[in-house]
Amino acid sequence: MEQEQNHITAYKTYLKVWVVLLILIAFNFTIAMQQGAWVNPVIILIAALQGCIALIWFMHLKYETGFLRSIVFGVIGFLVMVILITFIDYKFR
Repeated sequence: MEQEQNHITAYKTYLKVWVVLLILIAFNFTIAMQQGAWVNPVIILIAALQGCIALIWFMHLKYETGFLRSIVFGVIGFLVMVILITFIDYKFR
């Protein structure tokens, strides 16, 4: 039987991750004020990056097994696929 290990992350690391998330939010807000067809996909990509950062650091997915990671990212991939199919359906109606 495997022994569980406690992974202690320093507060400094959490602070750095939080600052990165704040910078991405500011960048996202700046892009949202622009106009063009490229704005929405870029905003969605930045939001996806923020979600991945939150999953990896704040939900400790970094320390989980490959099986759990594959399940989480599989569900996220399925969600992205459903959203893309919805957008395609909306465009061609």
